[in-house]
Amino acid sequence: MNKIFNTMVNLNEIITVFFPKLKIEKLEFNEKNAKTLLYKLIHIVDAIIKAENLYKKRNIYLIEKDYWLNPSPVRALERIALYIRKFDALSFTMSKTDRQTFIFVIENIIDYLKQDRVAIGKLDKKKIFNEYRFWVENFFKLLEQKISGDIEKMKTSVGDSIQGFGDIENYFYSNSKINIPLFPFAFNLDSKLFFTSGITNQGVSLYNETMKDDMIVNYSDLDRSLFEFFILNLRLFDGDILKNRINVPVDVFLDSFENINTSLIYSNEKQYQKSYELLNSIAFDKLDHPLLYLFQIRNLAYLNKVFETKQLLERFINIFPYYSEGYELMGDIFSKEENFDFALVQYKKSLAIFQNKVISEKIKKCSSLIKSREEAKRKNKDESFFNISEEVIKNKPNILFRNKELVQLIEILSSASKKNVLLIGESGVGKSSLIKYLAQKIINSDVPASLLKNTVKEINFVSLLTGSKYRGQFEEKSLKLLQDLKGTKTILILEDIHLMMTSGAARGTSLDFLNIIKPFLRDGSVQIIATTNNEEFKNTIERDNSLLGYFQKVNINQMSEIQTEEILLNRAEQLSMDKSVIISENIITEIVKASKTNIRNRALPDSAVMLLERCVSKKVYKNFSLNDYEPELTLELLSEVLSDMLNLPESFLA
Repeated sequence: MNKIFNTMVNLNEIITVFFPKLKIEKLEFNEKNAKTLLYKLIHIVDAIIKAENLYKKRNIYLIEKDYWLNPSPVRALERIALYIRKFDALSFTMSKTDRQTFIFVIENIIDYLKQDRVAIGKLDKKKIFNEYRFWVENFFKLLEQKISGDIEKMKTSVGDSIQGFGDIENYFYSNSKINIPLFPFAFNLDSKLFFTSGITNQGVSLYNETMKDDMIVNYSDLDRSLFEFFILNLRLFDGDILKNRINVPVDVFLDSFENINTSLIYSNEKQYQKSYELLNSIAFDKLDHPLLYLFQIRNLAYLNKVFETKQLLERFINIFPYYSEGYELMGDIFSKEENFDFALVQYKKSLAIFQNKVISEKIKKCSSLIKSREEAKRKNKDESFFNISEEVIKNKPNILFRNKELVQLIEILSSASKKNVLLIGESGVGKSSLIKYLAQKIINSDVPASLLKNTVKEINFVSLLTGSKYRGQFEEKSLKLLQDLKGTKTILILEDIHLMMTSGAARGTSLDFLNIIKPFLRDGSVQIIATTNNEEFKNTIERDNSLLGYFQKVNINQMSEIQTEEILLNRAEQLSMDKSVIISENIITEIVKASKTNIRNRALPDSAVMLLERCVSKKVYKNFSLNDYEPELTLELLSEVLSDMLNLPESFLA
């Protein structure tokens, strides 16, 4: 255990850059050496963290006096823990678990340093060290494993030399993610290492690694860099001390300082409109300042400007994706809108960045509300519809040769007006399959933005008629159904729309569903895909010009025999695996010919698919009941099935 430092290659390289005379591999692990190394590493890591805060705009709004530059190791560890808790620090290679572990270790090191500070005598200090030895060892081990970069020292041209000293040498910390200077938090003057410890009206105070050689210097670039650091973290009290010493021609932060200060005062006093207007007047978004973005977002939220808040939040998240607040605020907006699924996604993103009890509680609340809604939805399942989208998710249809018709369907549905579709085709041509194809495309987000997240539902006309014994009941139920659909992202399917024009009553009575739906078509609050056949279109639909004016037609023609064969081949592959039968290409050709010749009440491809499935069913039944283990479909079997379906002797079949 006493040789624990021997294995710390990474820390030795970093320490050597700052403290060339200190070779940690030669040290024994005892109270004195451990404490010496602990203090030095705390100062180095603190400087790295503050540099990342400045140069990568990972800023934290703090108002405690002297918090950021206080040289106390305890205060420095508190800064490090806060930063690692709030951000996935680029200076380290840490998983979420690593971050939590490191914070826990830091908290124990803070306890150790506090107790050591008040201990009296060497024996007490040694006893306290032994009690916390485990945590001190783990602090070194974690840094050895997780601090992932190199530190180089080089002369810099940041400005004039500090009076009374020679050249300034800057330290640069770099790994695969960052390359940042540690100035103004750590730098070298005349071969002496200094850390910035505070600011006064006379200048910037520095201390060396021993924390004994304090001094105050006047250096314009030091003032300028610290001013930017304080403004980015909204430490305006410190910024105010420095601003009078900065002498540059144009500086956006300097020019905006007073307005920033005033806008924050307004916001803290709940004068959100004044704060909002003042931040806009200084073009805060041009300042590239994350905390000002968050202040303006909160101003908009308090002013209940939901659309503008969302817009600014989306921009903020895009520019500063490492701030948990952005995702949390977006989650709050969705939660307020009762869009709990979206809110949950945002809260989880926030929690992934910043482990926070408040966010955890919001996630629990959202999850509970989502669960309650799902349970209520299951209890009150609407029997007025068949949910085609849900059916498609379960069954995943494979549809061929309807791309042209699908494109027409999507184009009409995406139109600015007259965006309802009338599919015209004979029974069996695939009108219903085309609708399922559309639902599948929507689920896969393979449609224009206006159709995304739409649900495809077919109206259950029987449920509307059930219980409508008296005049006005059907109309009342229909109106309620359509009112509930208004404003939802639903595409309503009306199969065989010609049957809904009279519903068994005289035209124009309360059971005439299409007259009920016309006002909803007129204002565009309901979107419909309707189906009919050629004969009914000519005899019924075409005569109602007021209805037809809301639709665009898409003709669905019967598929060719070649296309139908391709569909059957595709279907046969799955049937062969599921039913253990052999379906040859020759028998498929014969099935298509036979269905076109003999099954005249349905068109291709449906008639051929139906005939194929009947042939497979008969073969499976024979194998089961007659011990006929011949697996292949034959022409004789096809003749038997046609005879059954048409109720004709096999000799009569063509």
